[in-house]
Amino acid sequence: MPVLTDLVRLHTYLDEAALDRLHGLLADWQILADLSFADLVLWLPDRTRAGFWAGGQMRPTTGPTAYVEDVVGTFVPAGGHAMLDTAYGEGRLVRDADPEWRAEVPVRVEAIPVRSGDSVIGVVTRDTNLLGVRTPSRLELAYLRTADDLTRMIAAGEFPPPGQRRDNADSPRV
Repeated sequence: MPVLTDLVRLHTYLDEAALDRLHGLLADWQILADLSFADLVLWLPDRTRAGFWAGGQMRPTTGPTAYVEDVVGTFVPAGGHAMLDTAYGEGRLVRDADPEWRAEVPVRVEAIPVRSGDSVIGVVTRDTNLLGVRTPSRLELAYLRTADDLTRMIAAGEFPPPGQRRDNADSPRV
């Protein structure tokens, strides 16, 4: 499986500072997947602006996955996923009202721009498997509200906080 550093260097225009920011995000994104009950995929802009490369993927430990296969290293051409194009181009969160269907599974998708300073350096999709969705408990609703807060922080370039030590010893967990 390709690693983030290789994909960034082979296919994108991103510099070392952006790569460091992306590594920091991936080191701390399990908490967002778990609080969201959703898969996360990091999409990187192609250096020729031809589309996006999947640079990372995280499955939730709190719910069913939205992906049967790993997607890291796959390519989506520009126009192939309008939410990616919009989140990256306009630097804003994009939520789709209607679910996508994948192998007879309804999936709610949200596209979150990833910032480094004033620049958008990628997009995280938050993909929620809606099969078997039920009325959430108060605890689950609190998790989802917290996940929404973290999502807004990613879009604003505030999560994870810069300069924070990232290793398994102090990684935030649900």
